[in-house]
Amino acid sequence: MKKTLSLLLSLILVLCVTQACAAPEPSEAVVIQKTAAPVPSPVPEEPVTIALSYPVGTEVDIVTPLQREYLEDSVERIRYHVVGMAENSKPEAVRMRFRTSESGTSKVLLSEDESFSDPMIRVTDGSSCEFTNLKSGTKYYWKVVLGKWESPVASFTTEAGVPRFISLEGVTNARYIGGFPGLNGKTVKQGMLYRTGKLDHIREQDVPVALNELGLRSEIDLRYPYDTNDAAESFIDPSVRYFSCPMVHNSGDFFTEDIEGILSYFEIISDESNYPLAVHCAIGTDRTGMVCFLTEALLGMNEETVCRDYLLSNFGFIGGSRTMMTLASNPYYVYINEQEGATFQQKTYNLLLSIGVPAEQLDSVIDIMLEK
Repeated sequence: MKKTLSLLLSLILVLCVTQACAAPEPSEAVVIQKTAAPVPSPVPEEPVTIALSYPVGTEVDIVTPLQREYLEDSVERIRYHVVGMAENSKPEAVRMRFRTSESGTSKVLLSEDESFSDPMIRVTDGSSCEFTNLKSGTKYYWKVVLGKWESPVASFTTEAGVPRFISLEGVTNARYIGGFPGLNGKTVKQGMLYRTGKLDHIREQDVPVALNELGLRSEIDLRYPYDTNDAAESFIDPSVRYFSCPMVHNSGDFFTEDIEGILSYFEIISDESNYPLAVHCAIGTDRTGMVCFLTEALLGMNEETVCRDYLLSNFGFIGGSRTMMTLASNPYYVYINEQEGATFQQKTYNLLLSIGVPAEQLDSVIDIMLEK
């Protein structure tokens, strides 16, 4: 029995030794590595495409069809088109159209130079926007920006030889002197001298237009203080210089009665630091019409062009019409034609000299307002 037990124990011992010999090396030799999940490669961002549709490489209108009808008619036929009883003095807007491959808020930049150093900007969530108050006969560049993406640059040109009406909400009969041939074939500068109805009610949203897009620095008010509640500062913004230059307009010979105001007016516009400037009375027609008529004639604009610009006030809401007969009977027009001189410009120059405007001021206005 003892032998049997001893034999069994020996057998067990042999089995244990055998298994021990077959056991694996210590655990560091058996390493189970976990494989990290593969990182997906970034998906390339799809570029946003922006295509400019209109206007591209074309000429655009800046006058309305109604305005064009009169511009293509004879100057004296103004009453067949407008009679001053409705607001028709706003310009034709230029609508920019484009397409984008993604929706979002776009900025449309418009500039006179291809580097866009000082652009006009419109913001839109759609695919179009409008620009107004563009100069005539001028090349413009435009592009669209959506996020970090930009469109190619396109260009267009505005029609030349047409008056530039101005859109300022709350203001009627606004336009500027400029863009037409003047003395010695030089062009009268655009964007320097604006003529308008009263600026008392200019809408708040258009104040930046007056300050930034038109660049106005000065305002000449031809009304008497009792018509302006003794205003002491500009109706546009306190940063704009305000000149009170009272004139009458309802007397028989208001040119002679307004000589003091005319002298003040020419003193102001002979100072280049006052530009760009706006001159106005109540409706921008009679007193404003007189000083602008004298200024345009002094600059050598064609007599018919000067007369037509006066009559363009009928496109504003001025409460009545002005005709060629009205203009021909105005004392300043009569006095110009009574002066010595070979041209309309020389006669105007001599008239202004005769009432006391210094020659240095007249020459300064010509120098400031004509292209070099």
